[in-house]
Amino acid sequence: MTHEIKAALAALLMIAGAVAWAEPVVIYDSGRSESIEAYVPRPKPQPKAFKPKPDALIASLLDRRFPVHTPELTPGIVAPMASAFSGLTQPVFLVGSDDLSRRWLRQFGGKLRAVGAVGLVIEAQSLAEFQELAALAPALRLVPVSGSDLVRQLAPTLRLEHYPLLISARRIEQ
Repeated sequence: MTHEIKAALAALLMIAGAVAWAEPVVIYDSGRSESIEAYVPRPKPQPKAFKPKPDALIASLLDRRFPVHTPELTPGIVAPMASAFSGLTQPVFLVGSDDLSRRWLRQFGGKLRAVGAVGLVIEAQSLAEFQELAALAPALRLVPVSGSDLVRQLAPTLRLEHYPLLISARRIEQ
């Protein structure tokens, strides 16, 4: 670029910058100015859509999942055994709303939290029972779900009959 073009560009940028920051200039004012609001239609207020509180929505959706039953499993003692789930990246535990599961959850909640286990609540009559379990283990993620499909898939290799239990990549234990 030549020196003259550079100077012209610099002058143009300076003028454009000054105009962009300049105050508005009144060209004519008769003293009878009117607001533009009379000529521009106001937007119509939109009715507010019903938005349920997130907690109420979650409770409503959860409530539809109950009762949860897994007739193939009952509360009881589980003998430790080797797991066939070497590819399992996150431990899973099975619990119900029975007294044994509640005691187990209280006793091993810290261990379950430490290993990052996710809980499948496989037996609960109502949302209230599920929420009681969640209150026993507030730092754990619990999901209400029937364990029937899980038991059927494991039946050929393992003989699961009881819960509560923890399933990890290496072991199944209580």
